[in-house]
Amino acid sequence: MNSDLENSANGGGSRADVACDPNDDSAGSPASRSGIAEQSPTPRSLVGAAAAFAGSMARFVASGFKTVETPLHDLRMSHCQPCQYRVDSQCSLCRCFIDKKAWLPHEDCPIGRWPT
Repeated sequence: MNSDLENSANGGGSRADVACDPNDDSAGSPASRSGIAEQSPTPRSLVGAAAAFAGSMARFVASGFKTVETPLHDLRMSHCQPCQYRVDSQCSLCRCFIDKKAWLPHEDCPIGRWPT
């Protein structure tokens, strides 16, 4: 039971090993190249999403309310636009509102598509 609490407290999901370029399917992930079936990422629980949001807002305040420059925000959004996990303006994995999260320099994509 304790691992369930820890899992929900840290977001309840894990990062998938995928290429950062959403248009590059030539290489695939290490799992697909090795013939191992790749698992799809696990969506965050509601409690995990709330905990992640609280932590993100604490980091945002601690940073002095810093945001990324508009070109980086637009680049992040361009990586999310074709994503299979995007549902309207929300990510179905981390449950964030993508257009808001993309402004935060300390945040990243749950499947590693945003450039660092």
